[in-house]
Amino acid sequence: TTVVTIYFAGHGVECEGKLCLQMQDGNLAADDLVSKILTSRKLSPTAVVCAFFDCCRSRVEKCTLGVRPKSSNSGGFNRQLGVLFSCLSGGTACDAPVIEENGDSKSMRMGPFAASLQYYLRLNKPFSLIEMNDQIANDVKDATKKRQKCQLILQSEWLDSCYDLFISGSKCSSGLLTCVAVPLI
Repeated sequence: TTVVTIYFAGHGVECEGKLCLQMQDGNLAADDLVSKILTSRKLSPTAVVCAFFDCCRSRVEKCTLGVRPKSSNSGGFNRQLGVLFSCLSGGTACDAPVIEENGDSKSMRMGPFAASLQYYLRLNKPFSLIEMNDQIANDVKDATKKRQKCQLILQSEWLDSCYDLFISGSKCSSGLLTCVAVPLI
């Protein structure tokens, strides 16, 4: 099974119910980004998506970003998918650096979401996506004094049952995991 992992850290807003990622060379709706990656010829039609969006999701009334999010019937959020957002819909994501008091620093220059994600990935231990979400969500909630809460959207039984997704060189029950790099432009 090919697992496509997407990590976006930057600025984002919600416009017309969709997350718009604000990038240096333009703006793109998150589900359009997922769709663009999945429709690449390099990917299997059975590819599974695991996405991490570390950005604000503040709502805006009108799209003044230069792009209106497209609504596609076959959008990226209609597949085997797991998406972990650093904050709830309408919320903001803290990007203040996290520094642990006990010297076991999870980050030097990252916000709590990125620091926690990096920490648990480096552990190289078996976690399902739900368990990874629980760990990261608790860290983010603690680091922000409960002002920020993460959100998980899981539309994949395969991702829910795969416990070695975050272990380097591992195999899930359905075969070897494959990493594929897809240019966005």
